[in-house]
Amino acid sequence: MLELLRQTVYFGNSILEYSIAAALLIAGCLFLMIIRRVVLSRIIRVTGKTSSAYGDVIVNSIKNHVVPLAYFLLFYTCLIQLRLNSKLYTFLKAAILLICVFFVIRFLLSVIHFWLYNSWAARSGNISARKHVSSVIMNILRLALWVTGILLFLDNIGIKVSAFIAGLGVGGIAVAFAAQAVLQDIFSYFSIFFDNTFEIGDLIAINNIQGTVEHIGIKTTRIRSVTGEQIVVSNAALTGSELHNFKRMNERRATLNIGVVYDTEFDKLREIPGIIKNVIE
Repeated sequence: MLELLRQTVYFGNSILEYSIAAALLIAGCLFLMIIRRVVLSRIIRVTGKTSSAYGDVIVNSIKNHVVPLAYFLLFYTCLIQLRLNSKLYTFLKAAILLICVFFVIRFLLSVIHFWLYNSWAARSGNISARKHVSSVIMNILRLALWVTGILLFLDNIGIKVSAFIAGLGVGGIAVAFAAQAVLQDIFSYFSIFFDNTFEIGDLIAINNIQGTVEHIGIKTTRIRSVTGEQIVVSNAALTGSELHNFKRMNERRATLNIGVVYDTEFDKLREIPGIIKNVIE
């Protein structure tokens, strides 16, 4: 029977070789199921003793990214044990590489997303504004990671991307020079939030402008002046000049000059400090 299975060949592989590959796949799936249950249950038990949300992130990341990737790698490992057509082997290699890039990027984005929205954005201050900044940062990082992943995938399957990357570099320099002012405002936008210079609702003064911050945009910030009009200031101007934030004053000091006529009697002069004290109190 064993000899018959070895001699019966389909598509370059015997039935025995197909059976061994299938057995390895089944055994690997069972092993991964056991490992998943043991590891996840232990992580849940350990993190359940604390109130930290990082445990949920670890569990969800393993379920959504690590476990599916492990099954794909297992399937690929069992499949390449067979004698495959060169074109089919190249296709499978490209497919597993694309899957690895996909799950690695998804894992990185999930970690960054959690840190931005649950750690940095949840700090004291204007939470809604910080979440808006987190959304902008996530979109930029998402685009950068996916572009990098696609370029790495294309390079590993034999497509030369060096000329394309060089073109992007030259084009990026040209765009940077052409949009220097815009890029400066965008970097200043991130500097305002990461450095926590001011927030929406703060009373600030810069140069001859004084008012309450109403909106912080990517390029400009809108300030409602003390006289009522709205003033639009570039973010670069805000970060490049001396800025006074009155909302963060612990106490305010002012010098008041009180004048009296020269012929005021001395007894009345002695009463003035008490009168002023009563007015203030």
